Amino acid sequence: MCFELPVNKREISTNETIDSSNALIAEKHSEAILLQAVFVNIGANGKQKCVQALIDSGSQNSHILKKTAEELGLVPVSKRSLAHSLFGGVKTQVKDHGLYEIKLKSPNGKYSLGIQVLDQLFICGKISGLKRGLWNKELREKKIWIADYGEGSPEIVLLIGADFCAQLFTGLIHKLECGLIACETYLGWVLMGRTSNISKVHHSQVLLKVSRCLHLVRK
Repeated sequence: MCFELPVNKREISTNETIDSSNALIAEKHSEAILLQAVFVNIGANGKQKCVQALIDSGSQNSHILKKTAEELGLVPVSKRSLAHSLFGGVKTQVKDHGLYEIKLKSPNGKYSLGIQVLDQLFICGKISGLKRGLWNKELREKKIWIADYGEGSPEIVLLIGADFCAQLFTGLIHKLECGLIACETYLGWVLMGRTSNISKVHHSQVLLKVSRCLHLVRK
């Protein structure tokens, strides 16, 4: 690799800048905060659908997209009037929400839990899916299987709040060497944490190797 680098000093300086720029761009794009997302089957009235759910203990109530409730033919058992207090002190106007009873089922069908959810027109924006990286080997060794892989992320259809999420965790937790935290739920494993630190280590190593090669060429 080193012998293919240009020997002209000016060209070396230019290429060095390009290499650094490319590495920094890759680092920026690779940064992600992993949230507790999991795939789950939801059903009622004989209908069932596989959706992506977000486990969020910061929300007092659990929610389902209103359009999904309509697709499943759900009938509200009651209605609640709520105002949402948001981060930064913003408070929404009081709105009526339908309250539904649904059943959560794990993808393997071994676990189910009945919960109540309030309908919501929109739950949240797209969240980062887990990309393949340095953590894959350790996950395989610990026999931790993550379903939420991919560049994109499906729409969050279900939010499991503090009213029910505590019942989902088995209590098994692994802290990976890369810093990510793996938590087991009855619906599957979830990962939490920041991936940018992992990327920075990787790109720092790349830049160090390039720098050494350039130093050898100058000699």
